[in-house]
Amino acid sequence: YIFEGLAHLASRILIQASNYLEHIDQITVQRMCRNAIALQQTLSNITASREVALDQARHFYELLCMEPDEILNALLERGTQFSEMQLLNALQLSCKSFGITDANLLASYQQKLSDILGAKPSKGIIV
Repeated sequence: YIFEGLAHLASRILIQASNYLEHIDQITVQRMCRNAIALQQTLSNITASREVALDQARHFYELLCMEPDEILNALLERGTQFSEMQLLNALQLSCKSFGITDANLLASYQQKLSDILGAKPSKGIIV
């Protein structure tokens, strides 16, 4: 019972750790994905069930390898499982890693992200 929520917590910690990264590169992404997989395997051995929560952290770090346009296109195609702040951080890191320093271009990416997230259909029943 104690280990049931541990994978979700570890996933959140790995994703929140991206807030403190100055820049991102392929090696950093590979290292974080490897950490997520190692945690997932360890917790799976302890709980005797597959811990899918850590897949979310791995998917988040895989987003960081993409160019900002690719991130936005992936969101349109597959939807999102991350918060707006997490995606905004991913966009900013991606822009830094690809050398995009133009404030207007960064603002346009942020606006496109808001448009994409605002256009998603609502979940649940509206009364």
